Amino acid sequence: MEKPPTCAHQKSRIAQIRWGTPVSSSLGQQPHSTLLIGSIPQFFGGSQFMQDNETEAASKLKDTCSVLKSEWTQRSSSARARFYIASHPGWQDSKKWTEQARIDASFVLLGLNEAQCTDMNVLEIGCGNGRLVPFIASRVKTYTGIDICRNFVDECKNRLGETRTIRFVENNGSDLPESICDRHYGLVFAAAVFIHCPFNVIASYLVSIRQVAKRPTVLRFQVLTDPKDLSDIIPVESLDPEAYERSKNCHDVVVKEQDAAQEHDLVEESSYQGHLFRMDELRSFLADLFGDSAIVNLIRFDPLIANCEVLL
Repeated sequence: MEKPPTCAHQKSRIAQIRWGTPVSSSLGQQPHSTLLIGSIPQFFGGSQFMQDNETEAASKLKDTCSVLKSEWTQRSSSARARFYIASHPGWQDSKKWTEQARIDASFVLLGLNEAQCTDMNVLEIGCGNGRLVPFIASRVKTYTGIDICRNFVDECKNRLGETRTIRFVENNGSDLPESICDRHYGLVFAAAVFIHCPFNVIASYLVSIRQVAKRPTVLRFQVLTDPKDLSDIIPVESLDPEAYERSKNCHDVVVKEQDAAQEHDLVEESSYQGHLFRMDELRSFLADLFGDSAIVNLIRFDPLIANCEVLL
């Protein structure tokens, strides 16, 4: 039996600051067989899906993913493709791009020691052009990256190559392809991906992950949060020095880029911005989905982003 990984909330002061309060579900643990994509309308009580029947919800999800695939195909061919992948200050500069990727990859693996990483299969949702791969794949047992955009997947294959331990797969933008469900992933992450996704796509991905996840699995991702809801914001200074520096860099990127008016026209007319969660909505959503058997940790440095960790 594989030894459960010791996660960030146990080893680092991303832990000691309490990522968040573990949440419990009023629904309890649901059998995996009931968590089909068509069951999303019934499963997430209190969501907009309550007004849709299963057929309508499935149809809307398919239409949404079709739009997202088309838009990301267009973005991948743009001269500003890197901006769409990681909209941080200096995205045009190759050195700054690479350094930010290193910082983001370190944050993804924060709290996982070398021994754990080398024995861990890792899945990245929304791998883009593979900017994090050089800083993650060499540290883990295997790396699998999926993306909705075929151009990005092809770029990954051509630029980074595929090996026995590294692979890239195009997906439909809402769940995990059956072809990659051939191993236990100790870490599943989506780095700044769900911040670009509507609610039904986020829900579909998380349902799909829960269906195939074997314990133990660490799931990490970010979502947009309503800036009018100022609950649960903590100062990044409360982290230990190493975590603080990494988190501060990520935090500064988010804050500065929100005011980058020169890029606003690139995203204003599209579905680039994802669903804005209120914190009580986010807690309820994750609790109802993952139930009492999982630990859900939330950490929020500013009004725009919530970092989410689910320990399955």
